[in-house]
Amino acid sequence: MKDRIEVDVLVVGAGPVGMLTALRLSRGGARVRIIDEAPHTATHSHACILHSESLRLLAAEGLKAELTASGRPIGMMGMYDGAARMADVQLDMAANSFGQVMALPQSSLEDFLETQLQRAGVTVAWNHRLERLHVGAEGVLATVSCLTESAKGYIIPEWEWVVDETFEVEAKYLIGADGRNSSVRRSLGWKFESVSQPKRFVVFEAVIEGDNADEIRVGFDEAGVNAFYWPLPGKRCRLAFRVEGGDISPPPYEKERQNVWIVRRGENEEQIQQLRQLSLKMAPWFEAAVEELDWVAEVEFAPGRSQSFGDGCCWLVGDAAHVGWPAGVQSMNSGLREAAVVGNGIKGLLSRNTTVDALKAASMEFVREWECLLRSNPVRAIDGAKPWVEAHAAHLPSCLPATGPALSGLLGQLRLAWV
Repeated sequence: MKDRIEVDVLVVGAGPVGMLTALRLSRGGARVRIIDEAPHTATHSHACILHSESLRLLAAEGLKAELTASGRPIGMMGMYDGAARMADVQLDMAANSFGQVMALPQSSLEDFLETQLQRAGVTVAWNHRLERLHVGAEGVLATVSCLTESAKGYIIPEWEWVVDETFEVEAKYLIGADGRNSSVRRSLGWKFESVSQPKRFVVFEAVIEGDNADEIRVGFDEAGVNAFYWPLPGKRCRLAFRVEGGDISPPPYEKERQNVWIVRRGENEEQIQQLRQLSLKMAPWFEAAVEELDWVAEVEFAPGRSQSFGDGCCWLVGDAAHVGWPAGVQSMNSGLREAAVVGNGIKGLLSRNTTVDALKAASMEFVREWECLLRSNPVRAIDGAKPWVEAHAAHLPSCLPATGPALSGLLGQLRLAWV
């Protein structure tokens, strides 16, 4: 075992939320160590919509030029029942310099954030896994393994990840930003409380021709959201469909990561046909011609939240603390807001300018927000609401691209208010 490493803050998880947290802390003078079990930033990911508040936070970290150059602004959202367009939501009313939401693949965002971290003197420790955690009065002691690839087999080697070395990290504070299956949350013994039966979605990233408008589209049936469309930079888009067993079969190619299939160009006609069939069934409003598929993913969502978002020296942010339905990308974007709050709070604790109670009070605002979002009937119709909106009110908050006060503003356009 290597010598023990001492830091102010250990961040577990190097997705957008974890990297933004580490960036906030490091620029505030904290000694930060950030680890992730993955070998590098995401190359294919499911979150690609940044809310207006997220854009403001990222711009404050020096990423405005990158976001403006690489992202695709989106000013409108359309809601459909079958082929009929039932409601519109204007997304370009936010009071910041971007003024709307933006489509940007998570892989690009992670690359931008990693570059900013490197400029701040922080290197992400990829291939590093949290093994054990001990929480004491003065902080945490984490046992971390460094992973390396090893070949097994003789004639045709197969590669697997094995432990190369193990070491300890002693930190005053720990932040779990390691996703819905958070090892930090499990190590702390904090239960994840699901509020709904899981639903499966199949996601296609495609190159299309025609009808590539700068708007999000969401389709509904009696069970809620059954399809959604996000435009991406260039001629690309993301389409997702709620599916049951047997609705789709994976292409016969190796997975790059769990549940993600890379589709070879020129050999994807079967999957294009599946996309067309799902579109006819659930998204007849999608009329563009699909030229190519880049990848297909199958994802299961089970909304819920951790019984605690943090206390003392241990805190959770992003999907480690909560999971919502995918259409509004609320969990990741809420996580970026949490990264700013928790990062600032821990900077204050390190400088003795704030207290744990103050940070916990700020964190409780997010707990209450997610308690509201995860209720079965979170909103009610007010005067002027359309009958269709009133009938689908329970499912509408989770598909809007906003959290916090901005979400209330979008709900107001639909003539909905929190219960």
